[in-house]
Amino acid sequence: MRVSMMLSGLTWCSNAEAARDGLAPVAPVNGGGLAEAVRQLRLPSTVLEVTRRPGSVVQVRECLDPVAQALRDAGALAADRSVPSEVAGRVVPGLCRTAAEAALTEAVWRRQLRDGRGHAEIEALLEEARVRLMPSSA
Repeated sequence: MRVSMMLSGLTWCSNAEAARDGLAPVAPVNGGGLAEAVRQLRLPSTVLEVTRRPGSVVQVRECLDPVAQALRDAGALAADRSVPSEVAGRVVPGLCRTAAEAALTEAVWRRQLRDGRGHAEIEALLEEARVRLMPSSA
């Protein structure tokens, strides 16, 4: 069974359409918890991100894993000639850092789960690491 998931509060098909297409409808959500759980369970799924652009234009795009998503956004921002270079020069490094942090977090999850630690213990470990790296945000 495929899982259909929509982020940011928009639903694109009725339950009847979902059943017809072999999809399990999932309530719209904000945040990445459900998407992350589906990714960790390696369920076949497509996660869509819905963004409202200027003029109420709605953009729908497939969400990638957090690493690929941040790198795609950084590349798109760097290539967009309408974005001032001063803005891109400040935002692109932050997106690259986000990608690096996501890659490290994924590696920690894999290793810690393999070593038999529970989810709560891993979350606490990651939170402790975040506080040590960025003490002003605590």
